Amino acid sequence: MRQPGCDATLAKVVEWVDRAAAEGCKLVAFGEALVPGYPFWVERTEGAKFESDLQKTLYAHYVSQAVTIEDGDLDSVCKAAARGSITIVMSVAGLMRKEDIGDEIPAADVLRVAELDHERVLDERYSLDVAGHYSRPDVTRLIVNRKRQTTAEFTDGD
Repeated sequence: MRQPGCDATLAKVVEWVDRAAAEGCKLVAFGEALVPGYPFWVERTEGAKFESDLQKTLYAHYVSQAVTIEDGDLDSVCKAAARGSITIVMSVAGLMRKEDIGDEIPAADVLRVAELDHERVLDERYSLDVAGHYSRPDVTRLIVNRKRQTTAEFTDGD
């Protein structure tokens, strides 16, 4: 269950969207991880420590406070956008709706049945944020070659 602070933050977003629309703005942007809030604990703990029980616990709590779009958590924000004819850019931590794992898998030749402990899944998500804010460049990284590409490159065979 999300904390009341998330609802208060969303109410404040709606208030600011309404104010921006009243000023004639067509776009309003909010800061990173506004809902449920920026994960400040990473800076004050050993956030880069791999397989840390403390980090997993804190991260699981953080994710449990996330919004679920299908549950209507952002409906008030969407209504404010429509009401003010304004575009909103807002970063949120979100969850997909929890589904019944027993549902059939369409067009599959095998049946896979598993019981998942959702709390354990949230704990382990901390270890698999390969491109997000808590990325692990020692595990996964993207290298961008900004050098102009040509069809031929000549090297001296050192």
